[in-house]
Amino acid sequence: MRARRVPVPLLLAATLLLGGCASWGGPRRAHHDVTVLADRVRALEEKVAAHEAELARLRAEPAVPRAAAPPAGVEAPPLVEIPAATATPPLPAVEASELLLPSAPPPPAVPLGGDVRSSYEAALALYDAGDLTASEAAFRALVTQYPESELADNALFWIGAAQMKRGDDAAAEATMRALIEGYPAGNKVPDALFQLGVLRARAGDPEGARAAFETVLDHFPLTEAADRAAERLRSSSPSP
Repeated sequence: MRARRVPVPLLLAATLLLGGCASWGGPRRAHHDVTVLADRVRALEEKVAAHEAELARLRAEPAVPRAAAPPAGVEAPPLVEIPAATATPPLPAVEASELLLPSAPPPPAVPLGGDVRSSYEAALALYDAGDLTASEAAFRALVTQYPESELADNALFWIGAAQMKRGDDAAAEATMRALIEGYPAGNKVPDALFQLGVLRARAGDPEGARAAFETVLDHFPLTEAADRAAERLRSSSPSP
């Protein structure tokens, strides 16, 4: 026959009661101690019950599945690569045609950065020093790398000027037309139009030269290029 288990609180109470009879506090002191210990035991039992309930709740929740590893012999799919930025295409060749100012709005200008300004000044120094080939290459690199910079049309103009000095008038005319059509609001458009007039005059096309000079006067009358165009028109007019 299995012995009956005595509850812990009662066992403690009986032990303290027996021991308290022989102690100096008497029955009243023993009763007080038993009450305090019983309260502590009850509080511990409540904490244990709360912990057991929390553990049961956690065990009942479904586990979050982990990502399964690929089977043996099967390679994982490669990461998607971000394509590199495509290089800016070279300046398009512009065929000689009727001189028309484009009506398309200009591209938004990019604020000048240290790299753009320093590159432009270095290329211009090469031009002033007479190194036309190196200057043209430097200006072309600037236009290719910073096509929307405020200095892009200036760089194109100096490319055309270098080509004119080297005697490559066909390339110079194509460059000036590319400036006018690509940057219609650029500050170098009046100068490019004037140079087109000079190039047409060199090519034996006085009517084309006159059209270019008159375009400068009509559209940019307050510029230095207009003053030079007016002088050219006066000098080319027949004497009265």
